[in-house]
Amino acid sequence: MGTEVLRKRGLVSAVAGLILMFGLAASPAAAEEGEFGQEEVKKAREAYPSDSITDQVSRLEARAWAEYPDTFAGLWIKDGNYSEIFVSFSKDAAESLKRIVELEGFSRPEALSLVKADYSISELEGVQARLVQHRDFLQEERTSDGTIPEISNFGVNIDVPTNTLQMVAQGKAKEYATQFAKSQVDTPVEIVNEDPGSPYCGGRWNCGTYLRGGIGDRMYPRGTSGVYGICTLGFTVKNGSARPVISAGHCGDADDGDGANDVGYQRFYGPTVMGTLFGSVQDQHKGGRTDIERVSVGNGFSANPWVYRDHDTPHWGVNSRGTWTGFTLGGTFCKSGISTGRTCGESTSKTYSPPYISGGNRFLVVSQGSAPGDSGSPLYQSHEAVGVLSGGGSIGTVHGHIEYAEDYLGVVVDTM
Repeated sequence: MGTEVLRKRGLVSAVAGLILMFGLAASPAAAEEGEFGQEEVKKAREAYPSDSITDQVSRLEARAWAEYPDTFAGLWIKDGNYSEIFVSFSKDAAESLKRIVELEGFSRPEALSLVKADYSISELEGVQARLVQHRDFLQEERTSDGTIPEISNFGVNIDVPTNTLQMVAQGKAKEYATQFAKSQVDTPVEIVNEDPGSPYCGGRWNCGTYLRGGIGDRMYPRGTSGVYGICTLGFTVKNGSARPVISAGHCGDADDGDGANDVGYQRFYGPTVMGTLFGSVQDQHKGGRTDIERVSVGNGFSANPWVYRDHDTPHWGVNSRGTWTGFTLGGTFCKSGISTGRTCGESTSKTYSPPYISGGNRFLVVSQGSAPGDSGSPLYQSHEAVGVLSGGGSIGTVHGHIEYAEDYLGVVVDTM
């Protein structure tokens, strides 16, 4: 990994790159005759008659945590080789290691190397918690006043072998983390130039509380009782300080085309039959150039500028939005929906008037597959937001252009 070291590393004692070899007997048999005593080792082995070295090491670490929570600095092995086991403490290291080995009757003391560290894991976790709290504050600021989201996109790790805190970030977040670490953090910090990761999904219905385009949207349709409907979320948008999501305006209507809407009706997401409440319809319109609705986001959910494109790219970033005049006939455009997934095709019209939209005009038509449940799906070209799926038939799949959705709802597409 590419790193930039901002502070001195945390290890203070190093002999030949490793530290203080714990000088015990050279074999399990010899250990039984050593200072731990044959009887203690025998009792431990009787308690765990089929002990493997991996089990013993796991218990040794658990014992270290239990006995020395304020000074234990970690345990690790090198290259998967249990003949080199490193144990670290920030205080009274030799005495602490000797005691946990005695308590556990550890059978391979000759494999242990003792490491003296500046900081215990609990101390580093305290600093980590401060960094995470600051990151969460930045993310709250983003949702309240539009702060650029990139600066809060950093991970915070404790690298146990080097006894060092790491801030994992790229781009603007890396720049911010570098300056913040220099000015605000006194403990050792490395800035690691890597992608800190994004939430993965177990499918279009299983992205946790991280909403995005291309995933499912459940609702009780207006005029029904106990029967739910399914649509697809389109894009995350900015509405002042809020980050709602948009979908097709006819979603939730029991009998489309009657002019009524379902403003105030609740929307749900999740892998269970009905899912978890995430918001309600705040605005909706079906007519002219739009078939669109805006849905609030709350109850622990967040809306993000991503599209669940397919299983391999569940957080495809949105970085711009297209214009109706710039929509090119004959171009290739893709949509991602809950029923038919990601399908792509050639655009054949930008001036279509669908029969189910009163006064409809300037709708887009793309020769791509779609089915009921895909309504609301995001239409995109590369990372550009283009439209929201409205319907379809043998003519192709029909979309309202995102430009007109923004104009009617008074929002703008949220971008990376």
